Amino acid sequence: MNYDLIIARYGEIGLKSPKIRSRFERKLVKNIKATFDCDVDRNQGRIYIHPKDFEDGVEKLNRVFGVVSYSPATSTHTSYEDIDKTLTEYVEELIRENLIDENTKFAIKCRRVGKHDFTSQEMAAHCGGVVRNVVLAPVDLTNPDLTIFVEVREDDTYIFHEKIKGPGGLPLGTQ
Repeated sequence: MNYDLIIARYGEIGLKSPKIRSRFERKLVKNIKATFDCDVDRNQGRIYIHPKDFEDGVEKLNRVFGVVSYSPATSTHTSYEDIDKTLTEYVEELIRENLIDENTKFAIKCRRVGKHDFTSQEMAAHCGGVVRNVVLAPVDLTNPDLTIFVEVREDDTYIFHEKIKGPGGLPLGTQ
């Protein structure tokens, strides 16, 4: 798969006051950078990791306390044209990896942050249409075999299909 970043999520850190949350986020970023070679950005409750060696990053992130879950993802610009192109390529790659075919029930879960001229539901429906144009798989929103996540954050959109469980807890060095 042609992933270009890993999206990491934290849990308990988000419950802290803004000052403490910022300090804990910085410590989590420092711990991630100490675990493997990468560039890291923080934005609105997410940590975006750009590892130098992608497979190494995915494997080692599972050992970083404070990370509740993470997802290898593909990013694109937030426009219908760019999302359509990237999602089409993404689904074609899922087909090559035998993760989706015409018998795979799928769902699109969309989340958005910021001001856009569409709702999350409208974008999810649009993306579902894009997937159906690539593979004639049935849509099943209640019990899908595969869920494709589309996360729209301002001018960037991230597409992924797996959420890998991390060790959770608080970052080492914060207690």
